[in-house]
Amino acid sequence: MEDHLTKYTNPSPNFHTPSPSPHVVIFPLPIQAPVNCMLKLADLILSLSPAAVSVTFLTTDYIHHRLVLNSNAAARLVHYKPHFRFETVPDGLGPDEIPRNVPLLTISLEAQAQTEEVAKELNVPLVYFDTISPCCLWTLLCIPNMLKAADLPFQVLKKVQNFPKAQGHIIDTFDKLEGDYFTHVRALCPNVYDIGPLHLNLKCRIQQETTKSISNSLWQEDRSCLAWLDAQPSKSVLFVSIGSIASLTKQQLMEIWYGLVNSKTRFLWVQRPGSIIELNGKIEMNQNLEIPEDVVEGTKARGCIVSWAPQEEVLAHGAIGGFLTHSGWNSTLESIATGVPMICWPFRIDQPANSRVVTELWKIGLDMNKDNCNRVVVEKLIKNLMETRRDELSKRAREMAKLAAQAVAKDGTSYHSLNRLIDDIVFMRFPLLNNSLQTE
Repeated sequence: MEDHLTKYTNPSPNFHTPSPSPHVVIFPLPIQAPVNCMLKLADLILSLSPAAVSVTFLTTDYIHHRLVLNSNAAARLVHYKPHFRFETVPDGLGPDEIPRNVPLLTISLEAQAQTEEVAKELNVPLVYFDTISPCCLWTLLCIPNMLKAADLPFQVLKKVQNFPKAQGHIIDTFDKLEGDYFTHVRALCPNVYDIGPLHLNLKCRIQQETTKSISNSLWQEDRSCLAWLDAQPSKSVLFVSIGSIASLTKQQLMEIWYGLVNSKTRFLWVQRPGSIIELNGKIEMNQNLEIPEDVVEGTKARGCIVSWAPQEEVLAHGAIGGFLTHSGWNSTLESIATGVPMICWPFRIDQPANSRVVTELWKIGLDMNKDNCNRVVVEKLIKNLMETRRDELSKRAREMAKLAAQAVAKDGTSYHSLNRLIDDIVFMRFPLLNNSLQTE
């Protein structure tokens, strides 16, 4: 990979000098999307670095157990030994328990505050991988100024103000996707590595035809759905998934189900174990629902339901014509990269912002209000996406997919940004934390 390294012989005294064996510690938020992204980043660092870079992937006992049980991550990355290893920390969960309280963004910010303190103590560079969307990141960075202007009626973590002061920010996006706000993000966080779509970068740089063998899933993937898709007409299937965290009440589940069946559209639906909750927010333990006969028959005729699916492969399948999604950033980027238009049903964190840019700025999808989920609305949106506005939305989605492919191709912006990140890791071209992060 000689083409991507810039020889750096006279580093500034404010930077680390080149190390014969740089060591990177990767510490994701212990949920599916960040774990998936950061394992892909580890793959890229280990595969593309011309020097012996070591990577330690730090996660919880529960997440590590799920990865070993349901993915090939541990078996795949063992080939990089002795330069890769997993390390775990206890989390109090048994191997078969389902986490009841999912961390929100404010908790992840507090975790970042703790990593800042550790990095300062060890006198090592700190780089954030911001797995939320850039539009949400920009909103977050605006909060301190909004508070000063009395535009917000609540207090914000002081660590948000230190957030831009890390030595670098890795963002899973590409330049032509983002609007003017990305320029503002760069102004606050000048050392930005926009390396997205990350899964596409991984495929183009090191995996190519073997990407299908990569799995970082915390759930067992049901690959039988791919055979079912093979038997469906081109662009005829709506893929439905609300990700790894979002949950539905029984009423919401049935309204979505009726909307799917009544639309007469073929559908592939991921119904994740533990995703049905009671009205009080507790997980519904007995999820053997009584399904009306007309829904059962409609599903048999045109539907396929699985507990978990290989989402990247599903979205890339020729039978997929649309995606009903919770608008998580990983799912949004994967849909963009494959040119699949979306119905956005956002739940939390960055998802409402993602839905807005998908529908209002990029115009590659339709928005479904989370609080207005009924079978009539669902049916109408599905018909709009898959029939009435199909050509319009699909054309725009294909244009976005071309831009994504250009970004990760050789000489593309994300291609060069990934090169620069690896180059900076190999030669430790980051300011020392004590030089850049001062106590407020």
